[in-house]
Amino acid sequence: GLAFFTYQRKTATPPDYLRYATTQPFYLGLSASAGSPAGGSAPVAEPIVPERLGWPVAGGSFIAEPRATASAGQIPLLYIEPTGLTHGAETDLNRFLTRILAGECDAALDRFARSLNARTEPLLVSFMPEFDNPARAWGTRQDETLALYRQVWQYVVARCRATAGNVTWLWCPTQAATLVLHHPGSDYIDWLGLPALDDPATAPDRKSHSFATHI
Repeated sequence: GLAFFTYQRKTATPPDYLRYATTQPFYLGLSASAGSPAGGSAPVAEPIVPERLGWPVAGGSFIAEPRATASAGQIPLLYIEPTGLTHGAETDLNRFLTRILAGECDAALDRFARSLNARTEPLLVSFMPEFDNPARAWGTRQDETLALYRQVWQYVVARCRATAGNVTWLWCPTQAATLVLHHPGSDYIDWLGLPALDDPATAPDRKSHSFATHI
């Protein structure tokens, strides 16, 4: 999954730190820190709790049931990740996506949607996060497969929304070109998740940069 998510209330004008790209912080959804904050007070619960749910690509399989239970004020983030794929197996990935689009996996989607609807809290769900990142077993840069994924994303969201109204759908690309060429449409996306990793070891200039620079 992604390193973190940001969120804030929608306003008529962008806040200063967006308009002028300063390094003032967003509200962060995830953090790698642990323990109690300064002053000895109790640890603050993270507002977003991630969980990976496997979906075997074999026919007749179901999406794993969520196990995590969120505390008050927390929102579960459920990543649906295909399993049983090997890196570079474009044919197997295409076959899996084609089966979903053909309605052959409706039973799995309906069962998953019913399980989400049975929960009282709001949920974040992402199907195949970082789908355009070849480092993922389900990731690809092939335009044909990305176009197919766009259609499948629309199908999955529409199918699940018919049953589960407590889900916020999170689309997680990694490449700028994907935003332009393979966007599924605002009707099928509630949140947009983007990776922002500050790693001087991999930066072209070997320097650290602000969050605003990475975004």
